[in-house]
Amino acid sequence: MNRNQSVSIFLIGACSLLLAACSGSGSGTSGGMAVQTTAITTSQQGSQASFGGAQAAMLAHAASTDAVLAVLNGTSYSLAARQTHKSGDAVYDRLSGSLARLIKLRTTSYSRASMTRVGTLAATTDVIQCSSGYYESSANSTLTSFDLTETYYGCDDGAGTVLNGTLYYEIRVSALNAVTFTLRFGDGDSILEPVDFTVVTSSGGVQLATSTASLTFSIDVSSMANTTMSYKLDVNGALQDVYTNAVANGNNALQTDTVRYDRYADNVSADSVTSIWSQNVNGGISLSRLNSAISPAESTGASVVYHNLALAGQTNTVGNQTLSITGTISTDFTPDRCYEGTFTFSTVTPLEFDATTGQAIAGYLIINNTVHVMFNPDGSVSVSTDGGMTYTNYALADLEGLCLLPSP
Repeated sequence: MNRNQSVSIFLIGACSLLLAACSGSGSGTSGGMAVQTTAITTSQQGSQASFGGAQAAMLAHAASTDAVLAVLNGTSYSLAARQTHKSGDAVYDRLSGSLARLIKLRTTSYSRASMTRVGTLAATTDVIQCSSGYYESSANSTLTSFDLTETYYGCDDGAGTVLNGTLYYEIRVSALNAVTFTLRFGDGDSILEPVDFTVVTSSGGVQLATSTASLTFSIDVSSMANTTMSYKLDVNGALQDVYTNAVANGNNALQTDTVRYDRYADNVSADSVTSIWSQNVNGGISLSRLNSAISPAESTGASVVYHNLALAGQTNTVGNQTLSITGTISTDFTPDRCYEGTFTFSTVTPLEFDATTGQAIAGYLIINNTVHVMFNPDGSVSVSTDGGMTYTNYALADLEGLCLLPSP
């Protein structure tokens, strides 16, 4: 996987959010504080809450594991989490489209970072000419640190991509196998401005899209031993794609997609041999879309907030991902088609996601301590609001029509 792929793959998994407060009954926890949960009074509400929650949990897993790939790819450090995520899961694949070109940096500009181990390196500053425009690259390395800053000034790669703005990459080593990686796009203040890191793509002289990033994320690796790895991920910021031509990116034409992280924090442990992993997640991810190809323009979106959510799973013997969910998730859909709010989850039997379709094909959850949900091999869910005495079945197509996370 090259730098362009790894950084891009992370960025798409990622998103932050605005979440309206929801009324209801019961409570969960968020960082030790009580969170009011939303009442579920019908099996239909339970089916939608469970479907949205399962997607939100897999989104957190995909975002966090791929963030590590983004920062650590190309360094000398092994990545145990590399095997914990399969690219076939549907939520991840849907979210991996439009931002894939955001970080299309020249191979020559990254060669210094990708090949450098932390060690002594004299500080250097280079000016590199592009097909038109240029960029400045400054690097410095000691026995315990590495810094790379690249500032682009209308850098045209000659293949339809023009870059502007600043990218900063940092490594800090505090102890044996204890390393912090930081990557920042633009000024990292979450406010999308022309002075931030931007990528303009064109084809045949026609501008197709402009991507902008004001984002900071860091990974604090606390331990790396053989096949295991533990790290903490922190992300805050925003990304935006503005599609300006009808031939851009298939059906993503004449629209604006915005992805935000809101104080997203995740503690992760993973083992690449057993493929067993665990996460503890707080903060938010959101996606909004303005479709200006129609009149009047249509706004859609979804956001998720994680309140001290514990996730655990592994890749099983047939290649499917399993997932246990414990804790509280808040969801907010635009427009309000899916039943949304704040729901507390516990797992009786871990969910199992088909590696090809991404559908949950097995599993047993309890929501708000009272609603029982069974995931079935055909992707449908069966819901009981009377303690598991009677169940009502809801088809996958109906749930996707109401509660599918939107994709860029």
